[in-house]
Amino acid sequence: MEGTPPPPPPTPPTGLWRIMGRRIPRSEIVFFCQMILIYVVVGVSLFNLTRGHGADNLWVALLGSCLGYVLPNPAIDPPPPPAAAAVAHHH
Repeated sequence: MEGTPPPPPPTPPTGLWRIMGRRIPRSEIVFFCQMILIYVVVGVSLFNLTRGHGADNLWVALLGSCLGYVLPNPAIDPPPPPAAAAVAHHH
């Protein structure tokens, strides 16, 4: 098949998804979908804990996992450089 042109090269991913005609960053879509899912799991867990449906340890574990996923990782900020600390004390 000498007359057929080669296929075009694949386009690199841009990180933008087309949603309802608008181009939205992929990371924003993933974040909002994850947060909606977290709210659903928390709501169902609280409902089942208050109504006494199912095993309590399952619902508490789901609540704890969601809380651990949503909260940021703890970090200790590094101390400021000595010059910046000296300037901050003089003001």
